[in-house]
Amino acid sequence: PPPPPPPGAGGSTSKKPNLPPPGPMRRLHWEKTPDKDSKSSVWGNIDDTKVQLNTDKLFKLFRDSGRTAVTPKKDEKVVKKENVVMTLLNEERKRIFDIALVKIKIDPIEIVQRVRKIDLSITSDQLDRLYDIIPRQEEIESFNIFKGDVNQLSKADHFIRLIKEFPYQVYKDSLEIINLSTKGTEEVGECIDNLKLLLNTIHQIKNSQSLKRIMVVTLRIGNIINGGSSYGAAYGFKISFLPKLKDMNSAIQGKTFLVYLVEQLSKHYPEVLNIDEELGNIKDALSVDLTTISSQLIPLKSKIDFINITADKNDPSMNLSDEFKLAAAKLKEVIFPEINEGSELLAKYHEEFSNLLTYFGEESSTSFSDFLNYIISFLSSFH
Repeated sequence: PPPPPPPGAGGSTSKKPNLPPPGPMRRLHWEKTPDKDSKSSVWGNIDDTKVQLNTDKLFKLFRDSGRTAVTPKKDEKVVKKENVVMTLLNEERKRIFDIALVKIKIDPIEIVQRVRKIDLSITSDQLDRLYDIIPRQEEIESFNIFKGDVNQLSKADHFIRLIKEFPYQVYKDSLEIINLSTKGTEEVGECIDNLKLLLNTIHQIKNSQSLKRIMVVTLRIGNIINGGSSYGAAYGFKISFLPKLKDMNSAIQGKTFLVYLVEQLSKHYPEVLNIDEELGNIKDALSVDLTTISSQLIPLKSKIDFINITADKNDPSMNLSDEFKLAAAKLKEVIFPEINEGSELLAKYHEEFSNLLTYFGEESSTSFSDFLNYIISFLSSFH
């Protein structure tokens, strides 16, 4: 139809068309200028129907899913309404789930089925990402009160819903079985190797004749220097004193206690200069993280015990697969002996290190790393 005549062109002014959008929209709550005042205002010379707009983008940006859609007339352009996606997760958690699920590169339904069957072909990277997105208890519980359309849920929410129906605790136990079956033996073996290294290092230090000779000569020189004072007549000294020898200056410039000590040892006890051969493991031992070993070995046995208790329950609600039961039993059979060996070595380490501190007259509060560092620092200066 032809456009209405502009205001003031004679005759009555036609009402501007008021066509509904193709879907519910967010409204602009402005105050309209009364139609009767349009003739004498700037609006009287404006025709907004000629404005060029990307209406598809407009409808997308300002759609309002909370309002009932208005059915467009047949002759109006219909903008296809997008599917509404709902989520019970907060924005940050949903982002974490979305990224992990993309990186895993497997459909959530398939990955959950593979976990149920204790599929050991799940890669280490995929397993790590699955651990990253183990749902929280409250996220699982949110589905107990959800009454909406599950088809509108996001991919992340569908994944959590699948885990809830697994059920939740069995899903976590299944992940643990896969992890322990693929990494457990290797991790326990590494702990055992490191504990053996520590025990061997303690043995080397305790039996090093060169270290004993250095300490005896140092004690003799010190008692001569400190004779007649409260520091004299010492029966021994703390290992922490050894690194300080390089900082004790003599009356002659450039000559330190350590320089004099090395000269005397070279002249009278040259064999001690090969002390590194007796303490070959000491630097490697310093890199061992005892806290990690303890945190791995001690809880590991409890985890496997708990998994086997679950496997032994005859509870239909748990929906345990045959693969779960078999893997749990095998885990106990294969890893338990190694865990026991590691636990015994850990107890032996604590006993041997305590004996080492007593042997050298050190405080029981001295840490293993500090003890090693005193010797390593001294050897660095000694050479």
